[in-house]
Amino acid sequence: MAENYLITGYWGVPHVTAENDRGINAAIFGAGRFVLPVGEQFRAEYIGNNTVRIYDGKLIDNGAAAGIPAGEYVDLVIPEAGQGMKRNDLIIFQYSQDTSTLIESGVFTVLSGEETSGTAIDPALSQQDILTNEATLDQMALWRVSVSGTVISAPVQLFEVSKNMRNAAICVVEATSSDGVAYSATVPGVTELFAGLEITIIPQLESTSETITLDVNGLGAKNVRLPLSSNTTTLVMPEQPNYYTAGRPVKLRYDATWLNRGAWVVAERQRTSGNDLYGNVPIEKGGTGADNAEEARTNLGAAPSGYGLGEYIGAFPVLTTSEVNSALKTGWYRVSSGGTGTPLTGILHVESFDDNHCKQTLYGATTGASVCRVKIGGTWGEWEAINPSMSVNTETRTTERYNGKTVFAKLVDFGAMPNATSKTVAYRGTGSTGVVSLTAMLSDGCCVSGGVCMDRSFSNVDTFSLDSTKYNVRITTASNWSSLSAYVLVKYTLD
Repeated sequence: MAENYLITGYWGVPHVTAENDRGINAAIFGAGRFVLPVGEQFRAEYIGNNTVRIYDGKLIDNGAAAGIPAGEYVDLVIPEAGQGMKRNDLIIFQYSQDTSTLIESGVFTVLSGEETSGTAIDPALSQQDILTNEATLDQMALWRVSVSGTVISAPVQLFEVSKNMRNAAICVVEATSSDGVAYSATVPGVTELFAGLEITIIPQLESTSETITLDVNGLGAKNVRLPLSSNTTTLVMPEQPNYYTAGRPVKLRYDATWLNRGAWVVAERQRTSGNDLYGNVPIEKGGTGADNAEEARTNLGAAPSGYGLGEYIGAFPVLTTSEVNSALKTGWYRVSSGGTGTPLTGILHVESFDDNHCKQTLYGATTGASVCRVKIGGTWGEWEAINPSMSVNTETRTTERYNGKTVFAKLVDFGAMPNATSKTVAYRGTGSTGVVSLTAMLSDGCCVSGGVCMDRSFSNVDTFSLDSTKYNVRITTASNWSSLSAYVLVKYTLD
């Protein structure tokens, strides 16, 4: 066992080994086989006479560095195939170690495949891990040259080019996909996915789903998610399926703990959480300019808190006349019992043109009745019944108009019908200017506006008249109708 483990230091004797450098290279560049981005990067050129020229470049083979010096090249001969035969040859870098002397060497050479009359396949490579110090033969494919008889095809590149240190920090790679859902990418030097690993992908195809996946180096398809702004643990999908645009880079960071299976997280974008909003969003920017619901309603000109459509806040303060009168914004309001100036308890609907011209409709919460009034020129009108409740002997102002005047309605208890005579009952003491309509409802079910009415047996026809004076209703019968009682609905106008 060594007693001095310092590598980059003076020992007094030679001590820096190839194993030292390979380990450091593998840590810096990543384990694997790739060409470095310097020089001609082993550019291949067919120059005739069955010869392929390989120009200068540098490579890393599991930490072992090798290369053709700048400005130099290596010429390799590709043998012809037999007549009607095909073959795939590989131009390779080959590492070897003499097991007796332990001398290591690296050469660029041709590995020929088997000839066939069918489809040619690549020859098998011997690939061992040089980092273990036990490898005796390791081959790295650089180019494929297909041979058909005497015809030699142009070389096809098989190696990957690693990023330099400047670009490796960014590690920009293309992410390919056939459907916009499942993407894959090849990242030099990555042999495992670990927390914090960062890459930048450029999608080849626009995404078609919110739930895309990315498989890096065949290490498994992992979901791609956006971080939620409110915490560092929640990952969510984007709003639109085409979030990832073709040709536009996306920086990703690997989260190894997400749902115990890992996920790629978009590193420079977040999906904003509603709970994480800070400050007020101005109205002109689509917000409310407020910190709470009450201020938001005020800023937006909506109904105050507790009056909004569909909102119930339990016990509600009693509205005074002035409070009802001040409900001038279009919306729905709640009127509790005991409010002055309001004939009903229920829901108030306001339709506003401006503060001086609006309409209020009040729907009874328990009676089913409804009334309305209008404000014209800054002055409120009286409440008027839309569907009068018709309580007996109660005068009701209605929304009907006759000859420009408001129509009032009253259900009069007429009592017993007359016996072959006339009977008069007052419906109002003073102020009536004329009856608009009269309707008598008899206890046997008949409803008569005057004229002809059948008797209860429906076998004979009898007549009676229904008319009025200025303040009275009068019924005249030709026979004895005293066994029946009646109610009379009077509609009239006032002076």
